[in-house]
Amino acid sequence: MFEDISMIGWLPALAGMAVLIVGAIAGWGMAVQPGFFPARLVQFWVERVIFPALRQPSWLLRSAVVFVNNGTVCSLVVLAGSVPGGAWAAIVLVGLAMGIAVRTLSMSDIIGSDTETGDLPTTDLLVQIGLVLNLLELPAIVITLGLSMGQLASPNGLSEEQIWGVFLYWVVPLLAVSASGESLWIGRQRPIT
Repeated sequence: MFEDISMIGWLPALAGMAVLIVGAIAGWGMAVQPGFFPARLVQFWVERVIFPALRQPSWLLRSAVVFVNNGTVCSLVVLAGSVPGGAWAAIVLVGLAMGIAVRTLSMSDIIGSDTETGDLPTTDLLVQIGLVLNLLELPAIVITLGLSMGQLASPNGLSEEQIWGVFLYWVVPLLAVSASGESLWIGRQRPIT
C-alpha cells in the first residue's frame, strides 16, 4: 500500500483542494440566502440529522455518525472521479456543502463553550486531544481528492483495485480516528453535556 499511495496524483490533489476551498468560501456566502435551495437542503441535513446525533450522550454514537457522514462523502468523491468531469463536479458540490454546513454550525448552539467568551475550553485535555485527532481529516481529504482527480488525469495511474485499496487502507482509518476526535471535543461542549 505504501507504493500505491506514492502513485496518487498529488498535483491534481492540490488542484482539487484549491477548488474545494473556493467552493467552501462560496458556500459560506450562499448560506445566508434564505431562498437558495442547496443551502436549505444542507441546512436541513445538518439541523435534522447531524445536530440530533451530535447531541447524543454516547461518544461512540457521535463518532459513528461523523464517520459515516464523512466516509460516505469521501467515497462518493472517489467514485465520481471515474467519470469524465465527475471529480470536478463532486469537489465543487462538496465544497459548497462544506461552506454551507460550517456556516450553519457557526450560527448554532451546537458548539458552545465553558466560558462566556465563546472560546473552546482549550485547557481541557480531552478537548485538546480531540482537536488534534480531528486534524487527521485533512490528510484523508487530500488523499481522497488525489484518488478522485488522479483517476482520469494519468493513463498510467492506479487501477480501480488499487484506488479502493488505498482508500480502505489510508482514508478509512484516518476518517475513523478523526471522527472519534471530533466526537470527543464536541462532546465536551456545554450544549452537548
